[in-house]
Amino acid sequence: MVRRHRHAQIGRAIGDITVDYASADGTALAVSDYTATSGTLTFTPTDTEKTFSIPILDDEVFEGDETFAVSLSDPCGAVLGTPAEAMVTITENDPLPGTWIETGELNIGRYGHTTTLLQDGKVLVAGGYGGSDYLSSSELYDPSTGVWTVVDSMDSARRYHTATLLPNGQVLVVGGQNSSGYLSSAEIYDPSTGIWTVTGSLNAARRFHTATLLPDGIVLVVGGFSGSGFLSSAELFDRATGIWAVTGSLNTARYGHTTTLLQDGKILVAGGYNTISGDLDVAELYEPLTGVWTVTGTMNSARYFHVSTLLPNGKVLVAGGYGSSYLSSAEIFDPTNGTWIGTGALHTARQWSTATLLTDGKVLVVGGQNSSDYLSSAEIFERSTGTWIAIGDIYEPRREHTATLLPDGRIMIVGGYSDGGS
Repeated sequence: MVRRHRHAQIGRAIGDITVDYASADGTALAVSDYTATSGTLTFTPTDTEKTFSIPILDDEVFEGDETFAVSLSDPCGAVLGTPAEAMVTITENDPLPGTWIETGELNIGRYGHTTTLLQDGKVLVAGGYGGSDYLSSSELYDPSTGVWTVVDSMDSARRYHTATLLPNGQVLVVGGQNSSGYLSSAEIYDPSTGIWTVTGSLNAARRFHTATLLPDGIVLVVGGFSGSGFLSSAELFDRATGIWAVTGSLNTARYGHTTTLLQDGKILVAGGYNTISGDLDVAELYEPLTGVWTVTGTMNSARYFHVSTLLPNGKVLVAGGYGSSYLSSAEIFDPTNGTWIGTGALHTARQWSTATLLTDGKVLVVGGQNSSDYLSSAEIFERSTGTWIAIGDIYEPRREHTATLLPDGRIMIVGGYSDGGS
């Protein structure tokens, strides 16, 4: 709250003196920037000054410095001096869009973890690798305080697993690896109790797979790597029974691929890697009604550990990754004809980055790694022009981090690995 003092300059008078005061919009607007205020001040014969308050509102939106007016009028028993009006400046205290600010640190540094936005707006971090060990620990981030709180640990330590928010608000964590090997186990976190519970195991242990929530609430897990090699298998999890059912296999085994839920309910798998074919440019579509994978258009560039994002127009943006070298190229898949079309390249080639669809339909890519080093750079894809715009760097270069879109539109980058460790 900001207090503004206004003085009524008065001539000699007998008895009480009154003067009205009121605020008026300038570049600052009542309701969103400050609380409109008006009233009457009364001076007794012994009073020399009076004060009133105008509450300033923090809207958490960068708007630059803004002003509004405060004026005195209609004096009774006195004459106003000058000035009878003043401008009040509200100094901007919110960060410029496209800039990064530090928030609370994790209790345990980690990479290869997962983050999940819960229905109450908090963020759950689970597992990963920190220091010299696989982690079973979990933490909750509260955006209102910027503080991480340690919560119940998973039954199994794991990294390179997946985490999926279920329709009932619980979180399903699947697979990964730890010091014992590759994992088939799965666990469910219940935010109402803060407890992890073991559920049915996968039919095949795997890491570097993907998990996608289908429109009917079923979770589809695809591909990955196990001790026996690269996987083409896919499985479906029914939360009502806690059982995994094998569904149709990919035509090409892979890990390091991406999966994207399309607007028609089909699943697009793009890219990846296996030892037989190497870097993959093959893409496939999964039809949930039949459980069958169909090969679709081939990407212009083979790539793995890239990023993919469903755009508001129903197309899919794929960017970066590795394919014989670190890639800056990007391309767009059109589900209506099954074709890939090249679009503007990233400013910086990168693998192991994150991609987030922003509230305005743009796509933010952050961090990663290339032949030069771990990356702190960030770029935004403008769909209308097909170009990337470089924005401010994050504080620490990193790969194998996570990015979460918070309810207020901010993006939170968590954890990761760089030269300094996790």
